[in-house]
Amino acid sequence: MRKVDMLGVTIYVLDTEDSLVDCPVDSYAVFNNDGWMAVHRQAEQAIPLHTDPLPSLNAALNEVLSVALFFA
Repeated sequence: MRKVDMLGVTIYVLDTEDSLVDCPVDSYAVFNNDGWMAVHRQAEQAIPLHTDPLPSLNAALNEVLSVALFFA
């Protein structure tokens, strides 16, 4: 798992062997599962930030930024 800071937003980039439960509560994470997914981890669940898989890591990171900065 890598920790990335973009514009003050911390995003965890998960590798295939990583788990969302390893991310801190109230954090953002992206992972590749037949396309990139971006989620917000809250308590014991992960809230998807979009419905369809995204084509790239960069697109997933941008999705997190757009949501996180909107609610900032």
